Amino acid sequence: MEFDLFKLTAAIARINGDRNSDWSLTNALLHCDQVARDPETPLDPHLRHYLQRRSYVKAAAFLQQPASQHTATSPNIETQSQ
Repeated sequence: MEFDLFKLTAAIARINGDRNSDWSLTNALLHCDQVARDPETPLDPHLRHYLQRRSYVKAAAFLQQPASQHTATSPNIETQSQ
């Protein structure tokens, strides 16, 4: 499989809620899984880790700023303190 960073970025965006994408959610998930599983795909180890664990918010953050640390925060998720 030939690697295309633009396609991967678009697939991750769809998974993270971009409804203006040409990707179906199923195809976006399948594409990300294929990219993560293929050892020949030239991915940064951090990005591969995020994709393998389906941490798509972190994967998107990594693609935007590869040099910074990434946390799984989302403005749509509220945490409850115990």
